[in-house]
Amino acid sequence: MDDDVGATPVALPVLGLDSSTIHARTLEAALRRLQGVVRAYVSPYTALAYVEYQAAQITEDQLVGAIAGAGYRLDDRQRRFRWRRE
Repeated sequence: MDDDVGATPVALPVLGLDSSTIHARTLEAALRRLQGVVRAYVSPYTALAYVEYQAAQITEDQLVGAIAGAGYRLDDRQRRFRWRRE
């Protein structure tokens, strides 16, 4: 069974990222270490963390906790959104 079958995609707005790709890669690594995360990509230009995860294994709140643990926080002024991967 492919890990991404049934994965839930979410984009999380992150505060504290600058345009440095090092910070984005550090946050990506923190997210990817979580059991249940299928994919993680962080864009320093849009300040969004794009994550696909297995909802049966991890919650969105745990993703937010990992972001906080890496020294960042969510931008509550922006909406989280889901997208559909083609």
